[in-house]
Amino acid sequence: MTAVHDYWDDTADVPQELTPPGVVRLGAVRVDGFRGLVDTEVTVQPSMTVLLGENNSGKTSVLQAIATALRARHATEEDLHVPPSGQRQGEFVIDLLLEPVSGEVFGEGAAAVLEQAVLRGPNNAERAVVRATGQPSADGSGVSLKHAFLPSWPAAGNEEIEPMGQPRVSNRVLELLDFTMLDAQRDLVEQLRRRRSTWGQLLSRLEVSEDAASDIEAELSRLGDWIVESSPLLDQLRQELSGVREALGSSVADVSLATLPPRLEELARGIDVLVTTPGAASIPLRMQGMGSRSLAALMAFRAFATARLASIIRAASQGR
Repeated sequence: MTAVHDYWDDTADVPQELTPPGVVRLGAVRVDGFRGLVDTEVTVQPSMTVLLGENNSGKTSVLQAIATALRARHATEEDLHVPPSGQRQGEFVIDLLLEPVSGEVFGEGAAAVLEQAVLRGPNNAERAVVRATGQPSADGSGVSLKHAFLPSWPAAGNEEIEPMGQPRVSNRVLELLDFTMLDAQRDLVEQLRRRRSTWGQLLSRLEVSEDAASDIEAELSRLGDWIVESSPLLDQLRQELSGVREALGSSVADVSLATLPPRLEELARGIDVLVTTPGAASIPLRMQGMGSRSLAALMAFRAFATARLASIIRAASQGR
């Protein structure tokens, strides 16, 4: 087994007053059969962990494995390890050790999500172990990923631990761990339509008041109707589609055209970035060079990190 430990040995706990509710930290990750990683374990310290190694030694693969286990990226058959024999393996396994952000006990929010998966070790220290297993899909469409809790952290080379039947590893469990991956190919355009990207997470909570959201959605509805009424083609299409309602009878109350997203959160997913140069029209970021797109990705990450820090401080100030 390859054990990789951090080169920044500052193990001071995160201050309790800065601990947001319902969050966990990654204590360790164990990867087997993923890309070039075979039975590799990385210990993660509370402050910082730095991976050092030559090119193609697996540093990025460790981060990709974590992202895959958390469903922050899609697994492909290329993620399955190819040994010297040249026969691609039929499975990869990624284990995540979840620990409290501070102290030895999970906060109420995390404990409620983890339920019976919470393990208690020496001194009643609480932990949880999530295993993600990837196998080629039966229909050949890619790699199917399955999650389960484990009753213990696996020892070196030991993958025969029987997973827990309950509770199920839901998306709420995976979302307990904040994870953002920035690599050398960072591209904001590629992030724009992915909900789990930095951009997607940043726009998932607009923090617009209920009154303002209601007014905005009413205006969206009005503008959408105006677009249809102003277009003879769309107006004709709307009239033709009314036949669908008549054909389906009382099971359908109405059939209409939606030219704009009806809800604010759906509108946010369509937000784009426009770049305007002197004396020229605005053009989308996707038509800019990779330098601009990479810089924009870093700026979006800074905004995301700033918003997360503000949320933590706000929760601490409110005594939560």
